[in-house]
Amino acid sequence: MGPSAISCSTDCTLKIWDLEKATCVNTLRGHGDGVMSLTVDWKSRYAVSGSHDCTLRVWDLDHGICVQAIQVAEHPAFCLEFDHSARRILTGSWDNNLKLWDSELGVCVGTLNGHSGMVKAVRLHWPNHKAISGSCDGTLKLWNTERSTCTQTFEHGEEVWAVDVDWISSTALSGSMDASICYWNLKSGACLGTLVGHTDAVSCLALRWSEGQALSASWDKTVRLWGLPNAVCLAVLQNGHAVTTMSVDWVHRTALAGSPEAMRLWNFETQICEQVLDGHLDVERKDSATSPTTPVSVGHDEAVSFLVMNSSESFFFGLM
Repeated sequence: MGPSAISCSTDCTLKIWDLEKATCVNTLRGHGDGVMSLTVDWKSRYAVSGSHDCTLRVWDLDHGICVQAIQVAEHPAFCLEFDHSARRILTGSWDNNLKLWDSELGVCVGTLNGHSGMVKAVRLHWPNHKAISGSCDGTLKLWNTERSTCTQTFEHGEEVWAVDVDWISSTALSGSMDASICYWNLKSGACLGTLVGHTDAVSCLALRWSEGQALSASWDKTVRLWGLPNAVCLAVLQNGHAVTTMSVDWVHRTALAGSPEAMRLWNFETQICEQVLDGHLDVERKDSATSPTTPVSVGHDEAVSFLVMNSSESFFFGLM
């Protein structure tokens, strides 16, 4: 499989992209309202999406069909994670809770409550029954999903909008609406440092602790590469629009950054934008005069809310 990605949008659809050709190769329809969240199990070729229509949909990507629609009542999934082999979906929502779902039976099998604000980000490690969440209450929480209990709380301060974790090293990142990023030792509960540089809310994070690096994206229209643990900013990519979603391929050193206006594929080693996948809003391209050779593909009719890019590491469970 070549480089590809899946995006979802407020136009109620999911789209599958060929990143080499910068083209949309399939559109998945079924949601009745804007799609807010998305996760992909590339090894099994299944994806799960969450929508304002209060459903989760499980998609067979090879056949381009929805194989399960799960009613979630007053718990629309603003963030989610999926382990296809375990048939488990973890969601977070505005009801301040996390819920665990059986993707085959379509039922809720557990509720994790403890946050006092909307849950904005989750990460799941099903083999060890662990999860971490970030919330508008200003905290991260570490969970035992088998017992549905919170085992540790980390006080970031302001609303937490983004989280990523390296389960092997027990290290996590949290990004906030106040533009700050903290990184944490999950065993000791200690804050190991703060990354300072963004000037607006941090919307996305990707952690690569084995190489001592991280990527962050922000409403300040930048993507930043960081060196850890010295908390040094190594590169700043000027995206041109606020970044609301991001997916990273560490092997090929690329990041796909999504905004209401477009998706941009960056090589963060060379700091070059390699492709623009445009057309999510009905607006004219602003960079056509300066980048006439940039491949462009028209896709969603409205803003992209979430995206996931594949990489060679996507086919191994629980390693990153």
